[in-house]
Formats: sequence, structure tokens, C-alpha cells
Amino acid sequence: MIIGPFGFIIDKAVWCRVGGGDGKNDARLCLLPLTKRLFTVIAALILLGLLPAPAWAGPQIRPKIGLALGGGGAKGMAHIPVLKLLDELEIPIDCIAGTSVGGILGGLYAIGYTGVELEELSEGLDWDRLFRDWPHRSQRPYFNKKDDGKFQLDMVWNDWLPSPPQGLLYGQNISLMLLRLTFPWETVRDFDELPVPFRCVAVDLLTSQPVIIEDGSLARALRATMAIPTMFSPVERGRELLIDGGILNNLPVDVVRNMGAEIIIAVDLSSPLRGRDELDSADNILSQSLLLVEIQHGRKNAELADVLIHPDLKDLGTMDFFSPEKLERIKIQGERAAQAVRPHLLELKQRYGLGRMPGNKGKGSRPRNHTRNSTPHIIGELAVRGNRRLPEAFILDQFPIRIGSQAGVGTLEAAVSHLYALGYFETIHYELFPLSGGRVRLELHVKERPPGRFRLGLRYDNLHKLVAVTAMNFSNVLLPGLRIENELQVIGVTRFRSRLYYPSRTLNLPIYPIAQMGYRNFSVRLFDGRGERIASYNDRAWNLDIGLGLLWAKWFNAELLYRNEFMDIKRISSLPQEDWIFGLSDRLRQLVVGFSIDAWDDGLLPQEGVRLSARYEGSYRRFNSEAVYEKWEASGDGYFTLGSRHTGRLYAFLGRSRGELPFYKYFNQGR
Repeated sequence: MIIGPFGFIIDKAVWCRVGGGDGKNDARLCLLPLTKRLFTVIAALILLGLLPAPAWAGPQIRPKIGLALGGGGAKGMAHIPVLKLLDELEIPIDCIAGTSVGGILGGLYAIGYTGVELEELSEGLDWDRLFRDWPHRSQRPYFNKKDDGKFQLDMVWNDWLPSPPQGLLYGQNISLMLLRLTFPWETVRDFDELPVPFRCVAVDLLTSQPVIIEDGSLARALRATMAIPTMFSPVERGRELLIDGGILNNLPVDVVRNMGAEIIIAVDLSSPLRGRDELDSADNILSQSLLLVEIQHGRKNAELADVLIHPDLKDLGTMDFFSPEKLERIKIQGERAAQAVRPHLLELKQRYGLGRMPGNKGKGSRPRNHTRNSTPHIIGELAVRGNRRLPEAFILDQFPIRIGSQAGVGTLEAAVSHLYALGYFETIHYELFPLSGGRVRLELHVKERPPGRFRLGLRYDNLHKLVAVTAMNFSNVLLPGLRIENELQVIGVTRFRSRLYYPSRTLNLPIYPIAQMGYRNFSVRLFDGRGERIASYNDRAWNLDIGLGLLWAKWFNAELLYRNEFMDIKRISSLPQEDWIFGLSDRLRQLVVGFSIDAWDDGLLPQEGVRLSARYEGSYRRFNSEAVYEKWEASGDGYFTLGSRHTGRLYAFLGRSRGELPFYKYFNQGR
């Protein structure tokens, strides 16, 4: 009889104590023929380490392998070469946890995106488009894009005071991108049911505690883990107000360990602390101070990793998305760090016989597939969550999808963008819940904008120098659909305009009423046909208008106004004699007709599209106007781009007049 911790032989029976696959001990009675007793003894000695394992002994039982991906903004592109290497070596991953950009890439990897697919995806992203909130300009109503490029700061009114937003971006376009990428898995509410179990890390601002997100909407979870404070607005999730998890846990090795991982591969994107000589400015000291908690926790977690991959990303930043050269450097450093651990991964592969083969155990061996349920869903129920001022009936009426219709990811994204373009919401995202009969419940989660907005802009030109522009706009006050706009320009010019009009809440009322008033006072120069300046004067006037507007589609607007204008020109100087004329005043009563076609792709820096405008102004004696004239003008402004870097502009202007056109009504370009 042989006695040992792994078994003892009694006649023809062997009692074996074998470790179960779930980590627990499971005892079983094994009846073996007498001729096999020798092999049993040899196996026991091998397990005791008294004999070397022969070649036929085979690999050890495979441990559960986890992957932890750290945060770092644009530096997250260094994760991709690591994921590509894991795919190349067929290292099965049984669980994943990530923070910030590591959470996004880890979540996509968990639902089946390969390293190569993630690389192609990152290279095809329009980063400039993602770091904006508005839909494409062609999707926006005319009145929500007419002032594009005029203001640099946009705030809301809270308690009759301007209040800055929760972040520079609400993250609407990023949310839509995440919904598009995760759409096949949006009905899966438990992240353990993904092809690879997944967790991402956020921080609750209300409790200052880390939050490990393990269920709910996958896209919403990914949006929460990357909510960098001040850059993106926080994400509301139940009673939690979530921001980027990197504040407290930027390398979630401990989270992967708690998921049951026995071997952990971790990718740390942290940069080394600055030296004494580099801490020479307030911003460097502040940024290093904010990183102290993250670095201390990250070091502790890094010590828990079995395979730690730490790319050298010094001098590369979290916001280097817009520099192709720096993004390429980040990927190169990620590739170098990945190749440095290739021998360790190969050793793991050989020791445990790793490979994504049907015979291997664990979820990491499942066929990778992120196109599950990619066919359109049938909408069984529709609901709105989060609305306070706007009725649910109005929101659903503007949402193009109806109960019983089929909706794929493209249809849903277009419908959400259409609703968002009205300008009444800070964010809109949707969630899908499975119902019986293959249908889904579609919930729209909205966060409304306050009805008042305060906007501020600055511009500079060689005539008026610095000009500051402020605007106070209100919508849906006093009457649903009523819009009030007040704009003031100061310093280089003085100009005020107040406008009240009613295009309805849907911003598509074909004919709408207008009432407006204005004041202006700024310097104007007059030039002769040779381009030489002959005079200058202060254009000073008040006006009061009433009329009707015509709105068609999202790019055409026309207005018919009756204008009462009082001109008050205090002085005129003629060059070179410097003769001064004082006290020129005229009362004008005019009919003003104009239209505008706005089809630019960008209001500030257009690359494609045209903008056309025309205007007629008639001042008639039968209106008791003190100046009788007619004036027509039209202009066209078009942009086209060759390749990706060369943009051309074509501009044309035509003006004609009839009657005794006063000098203060001469055609003027550029004011």
C-alpha cells in the first residue's frame, strides 16, 4: 500500500483526491485494474515533484486569465498593439476590466472586436467630429445654425444668472458612436453574459466612491468610464453621478482579480512623475498634484499583475487625438512594449497549452463575434425618461420611430440626431430592453437644456479692432415655440438687436410672425471706384420691424418686413480736406425682402457647400419716407476641398440701385 496526499492504493482500488475545475476539491472513487497501479504510483511521484514530468504528461490545468487596461485618453491607442499580440498568440482572455479609454477598448474587445478591427476603427474615426455635440450641419434646423462661428462660449441661465456647463462637451456624438459599436449587445444587461465577462470603473461624484459597472447599457457604461471632469459632463446612472474612473483607479488589476482571474495581464499607460527641474510652473505643479492619488493606487495595482506592460509614453498626452504624428508615436511605443513581453506570453502559452480552440475551457475560448443580433429590432414599447418641461407626447411625436416599426442602429442614430438637432437637450441616449415575442422596449433618456442661453464671442478686424459679442436667447418661454433673441456688440462697434419670432417648437412652421428692433453706431468708410477712401462717417440708426418669415426645409429662409428706420448721422468727414457735416437725419419707411440658402458643412471653417443670399430694400414716398430709392443686392459664397488639405473659395457679389440712393445706403462689404 502506498500512502500520499494524492492517493493510496488498496488492492485494486485507488482513492484519488482531484482538484475540481471550479477551484473546489472533489473526491471520487476510481476502480483501476491491477496492471495500472504502477502508473498511478509514478503519477503520484511526479505530482510530489520527486520525478520530472515526462513529455507525455501534457500541460497543466489552464488558469483563468484576466486583462486589465488602464486609462490615458489618446495614449489608449497603445492598447491596440497589445490586443493584436494577444490575438496573434491566441491567448484566451476570460475576463476584462478597464478604465476610461481602457474601458472602451476593453468593452469592445469583450464583445468580439479583434485588435486589427480596433486599429482600423481608430484610424477611421473623425476625432474633430466626435469632440463636438451637434449633429452634422445638414441635419440641424435653419435657426439653430445661423450663428455658427460667432460665439466661443455658450452657457445656460440658472436662477437668472449665466452658468457654465458641466463640461466643455456633453459627449452626444461620442455616445452615439458607442451605441453604434455596441448595438448588437445593447439588450444584454448583465456584463457576465458578454462573450468575455467585463467590468469598467467610474467614480460617483456624490459619494466619492469608485463604482464597478457590471450591468445595464454597455454603451452607457463606456461613456461613464471616460467622463473626464471638466472635459465631458458627468453621466447620470440611477442615483449616481459618474465621472472618469481614472480619478481613483486608473489600472483596475484588483477588479480583474475580484472577477476570479488567476493570471493577470495589465497595460499601464501612466507617465512618470516630472522631476524637480520640470516642476517650474503652476500648471505643471497642479497637474502633478492631481495625479498623486492615481499614481499611488496604480503602483499598488501594478504589483498585482503577473504580466505588466508599460509603454514609454513620456511627452505624449491624453488629448493628442488631433495629431496624427503623435498618435503614430503612441502606437509605436505600444508595439515595442507588447513585443517586449512576447517571451513571457509564449511561456504562458506553452506552460498551459493556451489557444482559442474548442477544447479549451473558459469563456475566453469562445468564437469572437460582435455582430450578434445585428438585425433591426421590432419596437414593442416606447418611453421617455428624464423630461421635465417638454411633454413626452411632443418628444415622441418628433421622434421618427413608431411602435411596431423595425429599427436598426442607423435608423435609431438618425432619429436621435433629428431630435437632438432641435436644441432642447443636452444629451439623448437610448436603451433597449428585451420583451417577449422578439420585440424590444426602447427608452429615450433625455436631459433637457434650460430655456435660456448666454453666449459670448470675440472677433478682430483691421477697421473696428476688437469686437465683443454677447447674446441672451430664450426659447419656449411665455408660449411654447416662441423664441426671443437679444444680441449686443460692444467695444469696436455698438450694435443691439432684439428679435421675437414664432417658428413653433418643431422649428418647421412654414410661415411665422416676426417683430424686432435694433440700434447701431459704428464707423463706415467710403471708397471711390479706384479703391481710394474718400470719406468716413458714423452710421447711427434705430429701426423697428414687423413682418412674416417663410421657412422651407433646413436650409432656406425668407423674410418680408415693414421697417421704420430713423437715421441720425452726426458727422461726416471728407478727405483730405477734413470737412465736417453735422446733423444729418432722415426718417425712412421701407419694405425689406430677403432670402438665404445655407448649405455649408461648417459655419466657422467650411470645406464644402454654398451660401446664397439676396435682399431688396425699397423706400417709397407713399410710405412718407424722406428718401426715395430701391436697392437690390445678391451674393454667393462657395467652398470646395481638393484632397484633404486644400480648400478653395468662390465669392461673388452683385448690387444695383435706383432713385436717389443716400450715401449711408451705399453697398458695403465686410461690416
